[in-house]
Order: sequence, then C-alpha cells, then structure tokens
Amino acid sequence: MTLTLKRRESTPVNGKVYIVGVTSSLQKVIPGSILKNSVYVNQSKVELPCVPSQTRRDLATHLLEEYKSNASLVITSRIHCAMPCIAMGIPVIFLYSTRKKNDYRVHIIKDFVGINYVNEHLLFSKLAAKYYSNKVNWSPNPLDIEDEKEVIRSKFLDAYSRTKTIYTQMFGQQNK
Repeated sequence: MTLTLKRRESTPVNGKVYIVGVTSSLQKVIPGSILKNSVYVNQSKVELPCVPSQTRRDLATHLLEEYKSNASLVITSRIHCAMPCIAMGIPVIFLYSTRKKNDYRVHIIKDFVGINYVNEHLLFSKLAAKYYSNKVNWSPNPLDIEDEKEVIRSKFLDAYSRTKTIYTQMFGQQNK
C-alpha cells in the first residue's frame, strides 16, 4: 500500500541525501562527495517497546514527511523505505548485499529502480568498492508510477469489495 502514497508536488530546492539502513560496509561504495553531506537514518535501531501504536504511526508519518519535504535522493537497503519514497517521486538507489540475492521480498524494488547488489566481503579492498561504485547511477531520476498506483488501488478495492460481500453473506448485515 505504501506504493500508493501521494506524489510530492515539488522537489526541494536544497534537498538532502538520506542514507537509510545501509550497513557501514555497503556505505563504502557511496562516493565521498555524497557521504559527507548526507543524513543518516537507521530505522531498525530504534526500539520502542512500550510505545502506543498511534505514536509509532505518528513517528513513521513524521519520517515520511521529512523525506517528502527534504530528500533529493534516498539511498537505502530497506524495502519499507524505498517503496514510499518511489511513490512520492523521490529518486531512490537500492543497495543490497549479494548474500541476499534470493530475498523474494525485494523483487518489487528490482522492477521499479533496480537493485545494486554488492559483495560486502570484497569491500575490504578500495578497488572493489570503486568497482561497485562505478556500476551505480548516483543521479537517478524520480519515477512516475501514477498508472501503477491506480492498478494497485483498483485491485485492492476489488478485493475489499469481494471480502465484504463474503462477510455479509456469512454473517449478515448486523455485524458490519
């Protein structure tokens, strides 16, 4: 559903590069000129054990608004960061370890922006880091997926309608 988020109306004039959930070893392939002025976010390190779910949603909303308002580029290894950013029209670079090539969860990212697989075990070498860095387009354009969003919305609403009909047939009108 995050792929259906509203596209931002304009890009920030002095946008920032956000590096989200990228391991320190994968960061070695990011050019120094990008790294030095980037904002680092590691969503998985935030532990909120006793925080109400509404507060969690508010924090997530705030983070998405931050990207929407300020990001000129998002470099990430996190599907739950990449998908809403793609939907909002933010250019995304997806870096991922070659060890995870069979991770079916990220294949949708491959269809949209591609996955830049990096062999993290070789990154002890500056030459290897340079090799992988040269394979990445560090200035991607934002995608326009408005047509795909409509298909997703339509299929969701169809599924919801079918489920509602089945529920009503099974349990009647009184339990809506």
